[in-house]
Amino acid sequence: MTWFDVLVKVVDRADDVLDKVRKTPRKRLGTVPEPNAPPDPFSVPVAKAADSGAKAAEPGAKSAIVEPPLGNPELPAQIFGKRTDPTCGLAVQLFRDRGIDATFTNLDDPDNQQLELRLVRETKQYELPYVYLRGEHVGGFAVVAELARDGKLEERTQKR
Repeated sequence: MTWFDVLVKVVDRADDVLDKVRKTPRKRLGTVPEPNAPPDPFSVPVAKAADSGAKAAEPGAKSAIVEPPLGNPELPAQIFGKRTDPTCGLAVQLFRDRGIDATFTNLDDPDNQQLELRLVRETKQYELPYVYLRGEHVGGFAVVAELARDGKLEERTQKR
């Protein structure tokens, strides 16, 4: 038996003796509980989803919240990005040069910071900008530039 084992036995014995003297014995855990799982950063809290107009799904459904899509089919183009990102600026300039009315949503704005998590979850894309044409996510700047080169950008932004 090592000196550490002897020390543990002495401390345990002293603790048992002190439990008899104390008015309320110390509570001991039989097992160590598992730590709480960290929250999923991509899940939307129920209270926030209810405030934003999202609807609850049917009982028994896998997801409790059904969020409205971010893309608006009434708008010709939507750009979600950051003003400090050069590719976001290029995308805005490309639409402006072609005379297409594009709405820009700055994700650095404190009111829009939760949108970035939704965009990543919906599009499975991490690069900026997130471009929607008539409510449909098409990709980032490279895809929009290719559509412009092929002459299909104006066609995709026309009202159907």
